[in-house]
Amino acid sequence: LATYTITQAREKNKSNPDAYLALGDLYFKQGVLQLALDNYSGALKLNENLNDARMKLAIVYFDMAMKEQDKELSDELFKRSLIEWNILTQKDSMNAKAFKEQGRINFMANRYDYAAKSFSRYVKLRPSDLLGRWTLAQSFKFLGMCDSAISHLVIISNNNYDSLASIKREALYL
Repeated sequence: LATYTITQAREKNKSNPDAYLALGDLYFKQGVLQLALDNYSGALKLNENLNDARMKLAIVYFDMAMKEQDKELSDELFKRSLIEWNILTQKDSMNAKAFKEQGRINFMANRYDYAAKSFSRYVKLRPSDLLGRWTLAQSFKFLGMCDSAISHLVIISNNNYDSLASIKREALYL
């Protein structure tokens, strides 16, 4: 019923990006990623300044990439997600989530220089996120910049054991 109602609203006013966004949200919640992608893209075609739609589009691309069995297609979907996150970081230099996700994709792709750049900005925006600091320190380590990693590792080690155990669990998802 919700799909029908939102689709009817979209058909009555095809120039309203809100209906596309609402339909994209509904499909995303239902796990129909291709239709979510189509609707978020449709909203952005009508208004390219909808940061919420762009963020959701980036998330859909990422989720699709994670589920894709074909390596080449998966890489392309990760690339598209990264492009959307990059646009968001350029439009909004205070968008911590965009920097974190951009950094995470680069870290997963072994592009540690780009990951370090993104996580450096993220840690400035969210200094209490120990997993972000840990990933930044790991990026520095892989770049051979161990001196740059030390300050972040000291901050992490000064936190209690529960925080460190949490980082270890979360790091398994990277």
